Amino acid sequence: MSAVYSDLQEKERRSNNIIISGLKNTDYRDEKDVVTGMIYDEFRKNVTVKYCRRLGKADRTQNRPILVALSSAEDASFLIRNARLLRQSENNFVRTSIFINADLTPAEALAAYESRCARRQRRAEQLAKAAQRQQSELMESDETTAGVSTSATTSVTTARTTRSSASSRLNPMTPSFTPLVVTADVHNNPDT
Repeated sequence: MSAVYSDLQEKERRSNNIIISGLKNTDYRDEKDVVTGMIYDEFRKNVTVKYCRRLGKADRTQNRPILVALSSAEDASFLIRNARLLRQSENNFVRTSIFINADLTPAEALAAYESRCARRQRRAEQLAKAAQRQQSELMESDETTAGVSTSATTSVTTARTTRSSASSRLNPMTPSFTPLVVTADVHNNPDT
């Protein structure tokens, strides 16, 4: 019971926080001002940032995520709900690199991770089934096409055989056709 209670307290304490990933390290500007400006530019919303803190070990080569504590849970939930709008930003860096997420408790983070894994697994299974279905349909269409082609070839061969046997049924003793050569002038001859 106390574990559930402490997890609820932790969740309530974190409800004012967001985590921003991808924001570059700045030595010359206060990160509170950078975060406040970015939020206003992208969401047209003024928020009060109480403090910002980089997460993880100090590393100059990577941009560590920033924990941002806001003055209200409503501001945090607004930003989390509308974080997808960053993918439509006019700023190319923001559109491709900046992500806003909730500050999850360890239990929430684990549950979200397991949910993502299950969703990916379902998607992979659906894609595999669709590919298998498409392959079987393709094989069926190839068999149908081959059947049509074989029957068409058979009917053409049958027609040729029928024609040749029909001509031979007329009179097998008939000599081949020899054209008649006319030497007389048809126009000037009164007998024709």
